[in-house]
Amino acid sequence: MTTIIDGAQIAADIRHRLQQRLKALVCVTGKRPCLATITVGKRPSSVSYVRRQRAVCSSVDVDFEEISLPEHTRQEELVAEISRLNGEARISGILLQLPLPEHLDQRTAQSYILPHKDVEGVHPMNIGALVSDDRPPVTAPCTALAVMECLRWTKVELSGKEIVIVGHSAIVGKPVLLMLLASATAAPTPTICHIATRHLERHVKRADVLIVAAGRPGLITGSMVKDGVVVIDVGINRVSESGHPEGGKIVGDVCFDEVAVRASHITPVPGGVGVVTCMMLMRNTINLFALQHHQAVER
Repeated sequence: MTTIIDGAQIAADIRHRLQQRLKALVCVTGKRPCLATITVGKRPSSVSYVRRQRAVCSSVDVDFEEISLPEHTRQEELVAEISRLNGEARISGILLQLPLPEHLDQRTAQSYILPHKDVEGVHPMNIGALVSDDRPPVTAPCTALAVMECLRWTKVELSGKEIVIVGHSAIVGKPVLLMLLASATAAPTPTICHIATRHLERHVKRADVLIVAAGRPGLITGSMVKDGVVVIDVGINRVSESGHPEGGKIVGDVCFDEVAVRASHITPVPGGVGVVTCMMLMRNTINLFALQHHQAVER
């Protein structure tokens, strides 16, 4: 029997825990966290994502502020806005909405967000903390954290397991790898692949746990996996139907119906990792708020 990993239920459990934690922090500090998101231009996908950010902030009683800049904003103007937010004590976390217009440098802009306000966990210092054996970082990439929460929910013992990650991005594949290796006693044996990996099926077939974040709909088929595999599908792809590019449906990187009949656990798309990712954004925001007010953080 295949168990569907219910992202909505995982998110609801996390939301409840965050609400209780935030109540205690507000009582101690007398203040509330605030997430600031910066958008440049008016892309439909960005507008939709910002709407979801506002809603999820409201669900855990985190304040939200949107800074909307025009499409023709210059690099120095964007950096100046980030610097302004860095200096505002009431702003707990800063999120730079991507993609930026082509004339702007994403990495340069993100590097100006102070590490203790980097709500997405992408600043080089925060990524570097994932490598350190001293202590876990305060923030980490939200989607990678969501993958780990989904794995934790399954209660599958990871020690000694073969884990194959398809996709080596800086916000999913690489940080997930580092998180999996964080424990010397419980670490599995991970393999990183990507869409250009030769004989990808051979690697995928070995997986006890398969994490797919390649951005390719239907990349993983039923014949590629072994029975009993745990599948975490991070892909979010819009596939048009009947030749209408504006319509279509959202699918993952995994052929769900084919793979589900062989898997022991699998995330649906939508309703899986993406829902949990929103709560990880809130976790990071509250962690940064706690750090800035000299309170304990959840690592």
